[in-house]
Amino acid sequence: MRFFYQRHETEQQIKITLSSTSFYVMLGMLATWFVNQYFLHSTFFSQAFVPVVFTFMFIRFFFVLKVQKEVWEATKRGSVKTSGSKFSLSNPFTYWIEK
Repeated sequence: MRFFYQRHETEQQIKITLSSTSFYVMLGMLATWFVNQYFLHSTFFSQAFVPVVFTFMFIRFFFVLKVQKEVWEATKRGSVKTSGSKFSLSNPFTYWIEK
């Protein structure tokens, strides 16, 4: 899924780029919940928003877990190279897996 990661495969290698946007969306959701919980005290908002946050985190976890399993297997073989940063929007974290 493009929102969580992008995968491009050629005959020689697989390129997986993790999306920093989904990470920042998750942080924004947690910050919004924190502001509501400690400053606004809106029970209705919490009851509606917390399930959305947990659902997003659950979905993100399983999409990224799929990638991490593939990278872990390639790491065992010693065929993984990385670049970029998890926190950078202009230079996202990228895995190159040699086939």
